[in-house]
Amino acid sequence: QGYSKLLEATLEELDFFTEPFQGLRWLENKKQLLVYHHAARMNEQKDAILQAIAGGEVENLDPIYQRAARSVGHQLLKLFEGEKMKKIFSHDQVIRFHTLKGLPVHRESCVFLRERPQSSSDILRKTPSIFRDLIRYRGQTSPLMELEQQHLALVLIVADRNPRAFLVISP
Repeated sequence: QGYSKLLEATLEELDFFTEPFQGLRWLENKKQLLVYHHAARMNEQKDAILQAIAGGEVENLDPIYQRAARSVGHQLLKLFEGEKMKKIFSHDQVIRFHTLKGLPVHRESCVFLRERPQSSSDILRKTPSIFRDLIRYRGQTSPLMELEQQHLALVLIVADRNPRAFLVISP
């Protein structure tokens, strides 16, 4: 829940949401790769973001993440009262960069997604996840298939996870 709040604040800061549709907020399809990249970049800068949430001044943190962390800092401090804030980034749903062994792909060109992002044509599941509540796009097909059809990214399925995970590779 804390990660979702922080990611939502970052995506708002970047202005990646479209107008509400069916009472829900949707991300812009054409900014899909940027959504994944910024979410993974947040994970890379997690220590500085946690310091910004705690109210400390951070010099080497991107201003976008700093503003997002400050905007939800009080909510997150209440949510994690007495617990370790590092739990925000220590679960499966965190979008992160991934290194592929044996392939000459730069680490920041490959993003690991724990689930397939939702599209407006999907039947929503009852189990909550950030992909159901936040990472969703309007469209008739899978958002990841759109990336492949437009030759913007190569999407690999990680079949040993349930539900399936995905690697999005884009230069």
